Amino acid sequence: MADSETNATPSINITRGTKKPPHSKQASDEQHASSSGWLPLGLDKSAREVWLAGLGALSIVEDQGAKLYQALVREGKNWEKTRREETEAALKEAGAQAEETLEEAQETVDEQVARRVREGVDAALERAGVPTRGAMDELRQQVNELAKKTDRIAAHLEEEARDGSADGSG
Repeated sequence: MADSETNATPSINITRGTKKPPHSKQASDEQHASSSGWLPLGLDKSAREVWLAGLGALSIVEDQGAKLYQALVREGKNWEKTRREETEAALKEAGAQAEETLEEAQETVDEQVARRVREGVDAALERAGVPTRGAMDELRQQVNELAKKTDRIAAHLEEEARDGSADGSG
């Protein structure tokens, strides 16, 4: 081998076009050793096919990527809408529970205030010698019981009067 052949670095140049390399053995050897831009037979076709396959893959990825992107956007909108609705429903429910708890607390406070006012008024009336509501209720109950007893006694007396008048006057 010559000195120039051992120091030469192989290079591959891909060129476009329809040029065909010469088909002689000498031309083939020169093709390997030179930087004329020709690839060995069949390699230029394989390189082009690899290039085209890459472009095809890029095209598919671009097309499918756009479809995937749109699908992800739709899914994101649906997810956001669902979460917003769930959050709003939870907030409404929490608000309703808070309102109900507040109403119950207010009722409890009102009842306790009323009870304490009643106790205070009853204590003041008792100190003043005025009968309390409890005392009045107790008196009403006693009056009702006395009225019932009086009605029974009156009914009994009327019954005896009828029995006695039927025996003696007849």
